[in-house]
Amino acid sequence: MTDVVVLLDLEETLIDIWDEGNFLDVGLDRTKKFLDELVLDGGVRPRLGLMSWAVYNTLDKEEFNRRFRPTIEERLGMKFAEELILTEPNWALRCGRIDEDEDAQPRKEEVLFWLANSRYFMNTQVFLIDDRVSHRCRIECPEWGSSVTFLNINKMED
Repeated sequence: MTDVVVLLDLEETLIDIWDEGNFLDVGLDRTKKFLDELVLDGGVRPRLGLMSWAVYNTLDKEEFNRRFRPTIEERLGMKFAEELILTEPNWALRCGRIDEDEDAQPRKEEVLFWLANSRYFMNTQVFLIDDRVSHRCRIECPEWGSSVTFLNINKMED
């Protein structure tokens, strides 16, 4: 049985910018439609996670949980999996790829490439919904039974 994980970006995907914090109806509606189709088509309930570089530290994570999480969960009709709400450095640590320059953010595609090619996402189909990825680009790792599909929120259907 393959597990399904859907990771969500925040800024310019589900909200405008962190400081403003306005929800983007189009992004939330498209994400909800995608999640509903996953459940209907595959009959599998995905685990929902957060992969947003706007969430850099514990304080940001607490703010996400307070300001954004309740509305996102309500709008999507799905709860986040606690173990998949990680800060940017925590994601980078998972794949063992930390740049010595603290200001250099790792690319999400690179982080997910390394995680797909490890046991972290063993037997898992991962989707990342983001505004800055190539739409429908896919990474597969048959050795671990994992794959990652990148979905650009701006190219998803209403």
